[in-house]
Amino acid sequence: NSGANITSSGGQVTLAGDADTTIPARPTLKWRRLLRKAVSRGRLRLVFYPVVAGEGGALLHQEAVVRLQGDEGDRLLTAGEFMPMAVHLNVAPKIDLQVARLGLEHLRTMAGDLAINLSAEAIADFGFRHEFQRLLEEEPQLAERLMVEVPEAGVFRHYDAFRDLIHALKPLGCRVGIEHFGHRFAEGHKLVDLALDYVKVHPSYVQGVAGDPDQVPELGPALLRAVHAHLARSHARLALVRVGDRQDRCLSVQCRCPI
Repeated sequence: NSGANITSSGGQVTLAGDADTTIPARPTLKWRRLLRKAVSRGRLRLVFYPVVAGEGGALLHQEAVVRLQGDEGDRLLTAGEFMPMAVHLNVAPKIDLQVARLGLEHLRTMAGDLAINLSAEAIADFGFRHEFQRLLEEEPQLAERLMVEVPEAGVFRHYDAFRDLIHALKPLGCRVGIEHFGHRFAEGHKLVDLALDYVKVHPSYVQGVAGDPDQVPELGPALLRAVHAHLARSHARLALVRVGDRQDRCLSVQCRCPI
């Protein structure tokens, strides 16, 4: 969610994004005020994308991504633009908690399931995990339709906290998955006992896949072994999924794991 690098000079902070884009510098104090208002004054928004099986396939669920309304009518900022500073200023858990609240509100107005993304910093925060669990306990019917995705990097950075999160959420019916899996495939054996509901393999590892959702992509042998180890224990199935109109696709490992 936060793939930009932070550099600072003279109180000005610049975020350099993954795609060679540089977000205009803001004073650190202005960032702090903006992010505080994001939570306290409802400046966070969710944008929703359909997740479909293959090219033109059936709708699986919706995926929500967070946006931030800037000051003075600025355009909506993407997570890649403001979450690095949210992490730097230690407000990412508060933002993710608001994302969870907005996601539950949206579930009341829609049919089907919704996936939200949580940052590594949120899952590592005990206060966030406790409050998130409380929100779901108050909305058991909505919890069963909520899907929580954590990026691979965050899972391995805070493995014990992620495991605790799963143990707290699974009895509530909430599904938990990993996105962008692949870069840490050598440690894939650690995922076997987590009772994950699904794993999304990073799009860069999905090669030569056409529109057929049943076609198995050509993955690297080591990565395939890691995925297969998870499949063997969880009776999972492979599904090629596409989010909205984005060209990149990922391999979704849909699991049937015991709690």
